[in-house]
Amino acid sequence: MMAAPERLLLLLSSFWLLLCLCKSQCEIETGESVIIMDILESRGNQINQTTVPTELPIRGFVPQIELGIQTATADYFAIDGKRLRLKRPIDRDDGKLTMVRLQISCRDVASDLQRNIPVVIRIGDINDNPPLFKARSYETTVSELTPIGTTIFRDLSTTDADSDSNGLVEYSTAPGDSTEKDGYPYFSINLPHQGLVTVQRTLDYERSNIYYLTVLATDKATDVSQRLTSTTTLTIHVADGDDLDPAFIYDACTLVNGACVNPEYRAHVTSGVMSGLLKVLPEPILAKDRDSLNSAIRYSFVNGTPSIYNEYFEIDPTSGRAEEMSDGRRFTTAKLLIDVEAVDNHPPVLTPSAMEGYVNENSPIGTTVTVDKEGKEPLELKVADADLSGEEGLVSYSYEVTTNSFRVNSDGYLVVNEANLDRDPPNPSKYTFQVIARQVDSLPGKGASAPVALSVHLNNVNDNSPVIVPLPTVRLPAGDGIRRVAKVEATDADDIDGSEPIVYSIYHVSNEGLSKFRIDRSTGNVQVVDKVSAGQQYSITVQATDPGGRFSQAILDVVVIAGPNAGGPVFPQDRYDAQVSEGAAAKSAIVTLTAEDPEKDEITYSITEGNINGDFAIDPKSGTISVARRLDREEVSAYALVVKASDPSNLFSTTTVDIRVTDINDQNPIFQQPEYTFRVEEGQADAYVGTVQARDEDIGMNGEITYSLSGSNDFRIDSQSGEIRTVRALDFESQHSHRLMVMARDSAPDSRFGTAAITVLINDVQDEKPLFEKSVYEASVPENKANQVVIQVKARDPDSVSSVTYLIKDGAEDLFEMDAVTGIIRTLKPLDYEKRASYSLLIGTMENDGPDPRATATVAISVIDENDVAPVFTSVPLPIRLQDTVPLGTVVTTVVASDADGTAPGSEIRYEATGKEKAPTYFLVDAVSGLISVKDDLRKEPDSEYRVRHFA
Repeated sequence: MMAAPERLLLLLSSFWLLLCLCKSQCEIETGESVIIMDILESRGNQINQTTVPTELPIRGFVPQIELGIQTATADYFAIDGKRLRLKRPIDRDDGKLTMVRLQISCRDVASDLQRNIPVVIRIGDINDNPPLFKARSYETTVSELTPIGTTIFRDLSTTDADSDSNGLVEYSTAPGDSTEKDGYPYFSINLPHQGLVTVQRTLDYERSNIYYLTVLATDKATDVSQRLTSTTTLTIHVADGDDLDPAFIYDACTLVNGACVNPEYRAHVTSGVMSGLLKVLPEPILAKDRDSLNSAIRYSFVNGTPSIYNEYFEIDPTSGRAEEMSDGRRFTTAKLLIDVEAVDNHPPVLTPSAMEGYVNENSPIGTTVTVDKEGKEPLELKVADADLSGEEGLVSYSYEVTTNSFRVNSDGYLVVNEANLDRDPPNPSKYTFQVIARQVDSLPGKGASAPVALSVHLNNVNDNSPVIVPLPTVRLPAGDGIRRVAKVEATDADDIDGSEPIVYSIYHVSNEGLSKFRIDRSTGNVQVVDKVSAGQQYSITVQATDPGGRFSQAILDVVVIAGPNAGGPVFPQDRYDAQVSEGAAAKSAIVTLTAEDPEKDEITYSITEGNINGDFAIDPKSGTISVARRLDREEVSAYALVVKASDPSNLFSTTTVDIRVTDINDQNPIFQQPEYTFRVEEGQADAYVGTVQARDEDIGMNGEITYSLSGSNDFRIDSQSGEIRTVRALDFESQHSHRLMVMARDSAPDSRFGTAAITVLINDVQDEKPLFEKSVYEASVPENKANQVVIQVKARDPDSVSSVTYLIKDGAEDLFEMDAVTGIIRTLKPLDYEKRASYSLLIGTMENDGPDPRATATVAISVIDENDVAPVFTSVPLPIRLQDTVPLGTVVTTVVASDADGTAPGSEIRYEATGKEKAPTYFLVDAVSGLISVKDDLRKEPDSEYRVRHFA
């Protein structure tokens, strides 16, 4: 009877443990019912991208839990520990795969329980698809008369498989091949997101009737460098519009944009002679429509001189004014000159305004010749003809000149006809030639004037720079004082009579020698005015300038050669002392050495020995020693430099410079260990913990160290020795260890410091008393069993090494015993529920006999009743006499029994009739009340006596 409660207790304990594990392992750490992760789609065959978060947020550590993929919408992922990794590339744009759903199984290894966790992996888009135009190319037609700003094409369309900003597209145009058909200068897309193509420059069918516009489609990826672009071509056909006037065309004219510029026709008639149809030169009048529309052309006169021209001449649709027959009514005009030739009785007379003229040499072609040197009045030639008068005098003349250097222009002025007319020798300064005037279209041998002789003087212009005579290299002995070097000479072709003097100057001298030389402005004599040393070279740029400001330059090379040398430079001291701080910046001057040279030659200084690591430099000219690189006194504290002074002849002397490096506070104190660990027992004030030591490479107060502690008030440190001690007694149970920071600081005004970490571990001492975790324990134990475990109690000892001895301080010690080590209470002998149903024990520990209420605990023990006592009938029924005719159900008697067990069901009594005789057939015993009643008709049997056996 006792085994069942034990098994029930074990089952309950097992269930509780399993429930606790299920709550801690395999749960989603975020508290959500679904895990949501993100991953970027693959670029090409990429599979190394990671999820965010990188691990599944499932509580538990592998291998305490086992994870696996149960189901998935697509076989993209494998699981590795708590990480999901791609097995193959994943493309978000392929079928718009925006997410993958998984079922992750998680098995708790300890309990062997398993659950499935839904996981959704969102696929993030990368910009891996360029926009694609829906058509390979586009085409449209637009009139050349379309105004600027007009939208001519609206059908650009693209698709981009990417999403969000990666899939947004903007349109733009790009330069093409820069030919006439490149549409980039003429069309634009002003609204990039709409892609509407507009006109941005006036179109001209006659210039180009087709354009090819390169159109770009670019996505709007957030990272500009990752944006992708596609291109297409929009072919734009330009339709001709009525925008051009008709144009007169003949071979000899100057064409601009397909039309003659100032077209002019000429015809001749003879005075008094009826000519009929005129012969028009240079060819018959012809006009055409410059548009491709080819509208009809008609001609008419507009006006003319004299005013009565229309009484003598008329025109049909083959000459005169040309006018289109289109709605635009565009037109153009040409001039028709009809010369009426008189009978040539008198030749033309040519009259110049002066017989001599003047013009500057090198004047451009077309420059007018003047009658005075100042250039105020032009030289004009006029023609008179006695055969012509009034309006008949409108006759054209050509001029024949016997030189190519000059001509007469259409206005009758004498002008320059050749460029670069030069009067400077050996060229002439005066031109003499003849001029004839001849009537245009005159008959051979007719219409020419008598020749007129003219002279033109070329005015002198300052158009030549002085020319310096080549200068040979000068070898100049070394020395000082003023001495002659060379003479500079120059000539000027413009200065014919020597009245324009040349000015000499020095423009530049190499090797910083400008102050060492000078030149006489008038004579060109060059002198050295300062000391020069052997081996030096100077390039002197000299300049010759004429009064008009024109100049030329030449180089005078001067090489300084050695003079007599009596001895080398000498230092006044054999040894020098200097000091420098190790913190001195590079190029900081330390000391300047000066040597004397008997010849006053230039001295060159150098360091020949002792310059460790190249820490110092010396100025070769001034002799100043300076810091070349950062000094470190802790590495080198003193130097002995040997300095050499030499002249250009390599004669020299040396001296020694002793340099002492002074200390700066540039080193931090450094502890012997970056981290210290010490141990100390609890409960001791002023206990020695340990000693730390730091070292500072600096000297003096820069290297004097003091120590300090931070991180706890429970310790102190000797500022000089670094010894650490406790300030008060420490308690292991309150804190097992302490973390401190020790600082070592030097004594410099600009102090530096170093730090180290200290861990102080507290050694436990047995100084704590055990206390019970509960004040009352409740337990139950079945009766009738000895050595039965009742309960185990627990007292906690705060010491690191627990020491608890349990005992029963009060209670039925004859019935119960307690294990002093484990706290387990057992029965010594069987208990009897019927004698006593409960017990109370007062338990304690040998280590804690104090007044603390937690020093003891009460164990309340309930005895579990068992059915161990048989029922007992309280009375024995006497024989009963009945008539065999009694009705069925008649109560014969009542039997009563009692049971000494104290609890149900052991104390509950049930009655029944037993036996193999006939009595059970005719009599019934009520199972609860014990009533015996007649069950069947007694007359069925001949028996007169029945024995009813009943059982309780």
